[in-house]
Amino acid sequence: MRLSRQRLAFTLIELLVVIAIIGLLMALLLPAIQRVREASNRMRCANNLGQMAMAAHNYHNDYRIFPSAGVGWSNPRTLISGQPAQAPYQAWGFGYQLLPYLEYENIFRLPGGQEPQIISNPIPTYYCPSRRRPIVRTNIGIWGNHFTWQDMATGTIGTNPTTSQTVAAMDYVLAMVEPRAGQEMDPTQPAPTGVGYTSPPYGSWTATGLIIQSGFGLDTNRWCSLDGGVPDGTSNTIMFAEKFMRPSEYGGWGQGDQADHTCGWDRITRRNGNFRPMADFNVATWNAWSSPADGAFGSAHPGSFTAVMGDRSIRRVRYSVNIVTLTLSCIRDDGQQVNPQDLE
Repeated sequence: MRLSRQRLAFTLIELLVVIAIIGLLMALLLPAIQRVREASNRMRCANNLGQMAMAAHNYHNDYRIFPSAGVGWSNPRTLISGQPAQAPYQAWGFGYQLLPYLEYENIFRLPGGQEPQIISNPIPTYYCPSRRRPIVRTNIGIWGNHFTWQDMATGTIGTNPTTSQTVAAMDYVLAMVEPRAGQEMDPTQPAPTGVGYTSPPYGSWTATGLIIQSGFGLDTNRWCSLDGGVPDGTSNTIMFAEKFMRPSEYGGWGQGDQADHTCGWDRITRRNGNFRPMADFNVATWNAWSSPADGAFGSAHPGSFTAVMGDRSIRRVRYSVNIVTLTLSCIRDDGQQVNPQDLE
């Protein structure tokens, strides 16, 4: 009786067919996996912005005003009799002022002299997961007195570091309107094209949004409050949104991200509704005063960036949005009602 021979291995052709089928399945599944991952990242990004808006409202509950955008990029942290000040007196920006309301009060209250530790501590809520994980940038040079403190009760300024520092980053910004790049403090500048608005609060374009630049000293401070300060309504006014960046800058210092999350009034923590928003890409050239990327909203998401309105509702703003609609959505008192759904 003859026994049949059993085949114990694949032929080369069969193996190639199996590999081809697996490759085809992977090619079909990979885009779906990427879409699911991006959808998850969008939700996390929107949640970050929602937490920031909630923190700003909790801040308002305590102080009857919204946090401010601080004074300037090089100002020291403001202390009053040794204690951290809040708006309207804090020179550091909203990223620092919101820390107690994002469960980081221990960092907020670090004593004078520990500013470098505050600046180098990444806050996960401030990072879009589609763009990057919470990171710090190393070997960053000193700018002004930003890495030290000033006590407003005595006028004393602490010792500024003399060596390079480590700084955290921020992917989210306040919303405002700036008629022309570099002219945000000039109230004589004409309104953006198509916008019939010529009288910003305090006579300054730096006060058009819900989070505004602080005044310069205890006697000249400014603020935005829900007590008559948002006549257009919080549901019609953007509070925070994502900013445009170069992908080449994601992991380190760059023109679109050259300061940290505590930074006072600066292009790094504010963007303009009257500039065309863009998906992140590597701009060939960058100029602080004339680049189309300077001052623009944007994100690492395809098709749109995420914004949170003053009532804490989340909007996905398409890059092709009508610029007048976006501009009016960044002004709290223009008197021209817009439909927030037109942003999407």
